Amino acid sequence: MDAVRKYRYGLKGPFETPIGKGFRSLNVTLRKKLQLYANVRPCRSIEGVNTPYKNVDLVTIRENTEGEYSGLEHEVVPGVVENLKIISRTACENITNYAFEYAKQNGKNKNNFRKKECYRLSQSWCYENGRWSFYQSRC
Repeated sequence: MDAVRKYRYGLKGPFETPIGKGFRSLNVTLRKKLQLYANVRPCRSIEGVNTPYKNVDLVTIRENTEGEYSGLEHEVVPGVVENLKIISRTACENITNYAFEYAKQNGKNKNNFRKKECYRLSQSWCYENGRWSFYQSRC
């Protein structure tokens, strides 16, 4: 970990997290320790490849350490599991700031935030911060 922090590079193979109680994902642990909160997935059309959609050029940026990665779940009744999505305001601010900075540096001009209807409070934080980030990026 010290070498990765010092040189800002690392080579990682696949981790296997034991399934069962008490084991946190090694990948999520690594992301949290190194503050690797942004999952960046570019998607572009390739000329000459026949696909249903033409001229695709988009990037998905997703928070990578909280939310679905909280690892908090329990069996409510036999056959029913509840999974808790825990996200902090700081995580919302970090990911929206990252998304706007990425857009600015890469010449992207549209940003969308999803799931606002499903997760009204946490996604509203992202939306509010996104509006502020958008305003700041235009100044």
